[in-house]
Formats: sequence, structure tokens, C-alpha cells
Amino acid sequence: AIYPQLFDLTEEMSRVESIAPGLPLDAPEQLVDNHISQLEGELYAAVDHYEFKEATQKSDEISQLHIDDCGAVLQVNSAYYRAFSDKNYTAME
Repeated sequence: AIYPQLFDLTEEMSRVESIAPGLPLDAPEQLVDNHISQLEGELYAAVDHYEFKEATQKSDEISQLHIDDCGAVLQVNSAYYRAFSDKNYTAME
């Protein structure tokens, strides 16, 4: 190997998963991530075939999904902080 192995990836991933297990494969967030990955593959394929209009459409769709995801996170955070301010422990769960 040109570069020495700095860490064992399998071991590091098991540490991460023990702290924060991955999402179930059928979780809505995971489905969106899978869809984005598929779109990215289609975008790269379109660029490879010089289909720039299709690549632009895929890029726009990916951007919109990222914007929607950020909006959803902001809504959840807002609701949580509202519940925190109101000391509504049930709503915070």
C-alpha cells in the first residue's frame, strides 16, 4: 500500500454504530437518502453521456430534496425548542 492504514474502518464503523445505530432500511429518512443516491448516479451517467439538460434536471431535483430535508429539520428543531421553553416534557420526547 502506498499509504499506511491509519485506522481499521470496520472497527471504527462498529464504534459509531454502537453510539448511534443506523436507520432501519425502510425509515423515511433512509428512503430519501437512497433516492438521492440514485439521482446522483443518474446525474453522473447523464454527464458521462453529455446529456447536460437531463443532468441539470437531476441536479435541481437533488437540490430540492436537500432543501426539503433542511426545512423538515428546522421544523422539528423549532417544535422541540418551543416545547423546551414551555417546559412541556411530553412534547420534547
